Amino acid sequence: MDRIESLEAELSKAREYLADGSHSSWHGFRQFFVPKMRHGKALPPHRKWIENVFIPSRERALRNAEKILERMDSRDRNV
Repeated sequence: MDRIESLEAELSKAREYLADGSHSSWHGFRQFFVPKMRHGKALPPHRKWIENVFIPSRERALRNAEKILERMDSRDRNV
């Protein structure tokens, strides 16, 4: 349940970022290796990356977590 809640929170932050630019410095959007810099300031994540990579991967993980929870619930009912 905690994993599902955290994935939903991540998705809401990503959608808010796409809508109004908030959460641009959230650690979940941080680059893996070296942050992109311009004029000495770290750049926010690219909107296309959020839209085409981050959101689909989190939605996929959310679906998988919900399936696992559903299987666990059905097993509990069968016991």
